Amino acid sequence: MISLEYIAGFFDADGHVGIYKTIRKHGRSYHYQVRLTFINTDKKIIETIQEKIKNDINIKGNIIIDKKPNPKHREAYQLIYTNKTALKVIYLIQEFTILKKERLEIVKQFQEHKNQYNGRSYGRNKLSSQ
Repeated sequence: MISLEYIAGFFDADGHVGIYKTIRKHGRSYHYQVRLTFINTDKKIIETIQEKIKNDINIKGNIIIDKKPNPKHREAYQLIYTNKTALKVIYLIQEFTILKKERLEIVKQFQEHKNQYNGRSYGRNKLSSQ
């Protein structure tokens, strides 16, 4: 089985974390979503990372295939965690990351703030009155 240190190193090299503006289903408003992704062309390593995280904190994550339009490129597999599950994965690996530690901290603070308001986004005026 792989270690958390390995997963953190893998994330530093082939992972991504970000905050994305997403349109809601009805299309009249939006929300912000935290997304943490592990990416690789080797499906087995992505599944191994997924299994380790599931065993440690009981969160599965979703694996999707990123098909490349260029026939010279191989398909890539993405293991994706969003919002509260992404936050739990950040807690798990952040102490072992090197290159993306600061970025994880920013995203962690954003998601913790979002959790404090049950996922609702508030404008500047609403936040200052609380």
